[in-house]
Amino acid sequence: MKKTVSVALVAASLVLSLPPRDAAACGDKFLVIGRATQRVQRAKHPASILLAMNPQGSGATATRAMKLETTLRQAGHSVETMPAAPLATWLQTRNYDFVVTDLDAAAPAVRDASASPSKPAVIPVAVETPDPALKAAEKAYVVVIPAPSRSVGYLRAIDTAMGARQSVAPH
Repeated sequence: MKKTVSVALVAASLVLSLPPRDAAACGDKFLVIGRATQRVQRAKHPASILLAMNPQGSGATATRAMKLETTLRQAGHSVETMPAAPLATWLQTRNYDFVVTDLDAAAPAVRDASASPSKPAVIPVAVETPDPALKAAEKAYVVVIPAPSRSVGYLRAIDTAMGARQSVAPH
């Protein structure tokens, strides 16, 4: 009896000491496909956003690569892209909560936004901006979207800013 138990223990230890083999289960192909998809959390405070980017600028190229418009829509925001028209004229006829524009065009956009009836906040897109300039922009604006980036952290910042905007707005 002792000999049978010791033989079984030796056999079990040999089996367990073998290196594991790679296993390819039937569902692995589905896991690989879904790995690259990014889930976008719905906004608690949906906003009306105007994308006012220079079509030939680096900001427009970066936002297309980041799929910014699609991501904002998936989060539940109402997004409109401004055609080639003066921003001041565009803001006088429509109401927005935020205007997304290039960092270079943010200062003039703030002037136009403050003169409009809805007074939207300006969100600049900072394309490959050096650290000191990015920190200065983060102090000057409610939200700054660094580009190019795979992060969607700006969605939470926009939602927080929209929540603050709604709590300040008269009821």
